Amino acid sequence: AEELDPTPGGDLTLVDAERGTRVDVSLDARAVAAYRARVVAFLESIAAWCKRRGVTYVRAGGEVPFEEALLSYLRAA
Repeated sequence: AEELDPTPGGDLTLVDAERGTRVDVSLDARAVAAYRARVVAFLESIAAWCKRRGVTYVRAGGEVPFEEALLSYLRAA
């Protein structure tokens, strides 16, 4: 998904979907590499938190409807 793995693309305006606030950013290769590293670290920290507490962690992307992803997970369990 683009939010997890953006491509460098110059100057953009990001809009927060919940608040409507806007932020101007420049997505050069260095910024994208730093962003990707932070995303990976964040996702790993969430998975580790869940594992320490015995919580099942399933990462679902936005390309599959939530209900479909949930039913697929429950059927496989």
